[in-house]
Parts: sequence; C-alpha cells; structure tokens
Amino acid sequence: MPHNIETSKIEPLKAIIAAGFEISLEKFLEAYAQAHKKYRTVRYRKLREVTNAVWISETLNILGYETEQEPDNIAKDICELYKNFQKS
Repeated sequence: MPHNIETSKIEPLKAIIAAGFEISLEKFLEAYAQAHKKYRTVRYRKLREVTNAVWISETLNILGYETEQEPDNIAKDICELYKNFQKS
C-alpha cells in the first residue's frame, strides 16, 4: 500500500492492534487528530519536531491508556511495528 495521508493514520492503528490494544478506528482517529493538533502547534510555535512515538503515546493517553510523559516502551514498540508496515 502506498504511503499517503490516509495510510499514515491507519498504519499506526494496525500496529497498536498488533500490540494487543482493542481500539476502534473511529475512536483512534478522533484521539489521533487531537494529538496531531497538539503537536502541530508545538512544531510551529516552538519550532520543535515531535516524534511519532510521542504522538502515539499521547493518542493512547487520550484513549485512557496510561503512558508516561516521555514515550514509553509501548509507544516505541508500536512505532517499530509501524515502520514494518511502512516497508510492506
């Protein structure tokens, strides 16, 4: 599957599900949009790039899964799975 804006939203969810989380597409997209808005603001106002692990960690927090302020191992592992999906 070619990488585009839609796959950039779906592939992390596939990785999250593969990591054992039960999250619907609708809930994931809503939480991911909130994280996206927050970290786009950080990027443009503070000129600081935020890694995908932070976005995933924030998304999980929004969904009620407790993760640490800095991306924890779960978010990092999910980002590794996400990279594997991108290579497919």
